[in-house]
Amino acid sequence: MDLGPELVAVRTAPTLLEGMRGAHDLAVAAANADGDPVGPLRSAAITSDPLTAMAAVHALGACREPFA
Repeated sequence: MDLGPELVAVRTAPTLLEGMRGAHDLAVAAANADGDPVGPLRSAAITSDPLTAMAAVHALGACREPFA
């Protein structure tokens, strides 16, 4: 599953509240992802956008399995 649409939704949210809703959707998508969602989430976690970084860290915590 590609997390791109959820990450874009967080990055482009017009309000903080919409961004936080997008963060929840990103976490749900990461929890249900097939394969390894960690790569894109790691990259998003070190972005200069604090909301996207927070959403990525939250989504990393929702991943079902530990990935290296």
